[in-house]
Amino acid sequence: MAEFSGASLWMKLTMMLVSAAFSMHLFAMDQPYGWSSFQGQYCNNNGNCNNDNAVRAVQALEVIGFLSVLTALFLSLCLVLFDELKGNKIALICLCVFSLLAGLMIIIGIAVYEGTTNGNTSGGNGDGSEYASTVGVMSGICALLGGVFCILELVGVSV
Repeated sequence: MAEFSGASLWMKLTMMLVSAAFSMHLFAMDQPYGWSSFQGQYCNNNGNCNNDNAVRAVQALEVIGFLSVLTALFLSLCLVLFDELKGNKIALICLCVFSLLAGLMIIIGIAVYEGTTNGNTSGGNGDGSEYASTVGVMSGICALLGGVFCILELVGVSV
């Protein structure tokens, strides 16, 4: 098992940013645009939904983003902490792809949600969606930055 201090600066930054992205996305997904109460903003009591395709699109994008950031977190931890994967270019390329994919899917999912609600939920009405959107976008930005730092590690940029 390798030590954290033996990893390069780019890999340390990638691991920290992907870990932060995962943590923030975990908090943001439970808010209104995420799992449980997202349907309640589009559906009435009879279950008739106004924008069923938008609901499915946001849920699909957020699930893909969550699974991608989870995979990127696993890969970054393995690349930093295990000697067996040190210098493995395929694992590094996969980390870059999953981290960038996670950031894009999270940000696109939030953009679709905010676009379909026409900003009605971000007006400070107390449902928590402005918090969820902000934390979600920060999560996507952290994942994107982690992917950029991973690319810098891949091409061999020295610090």
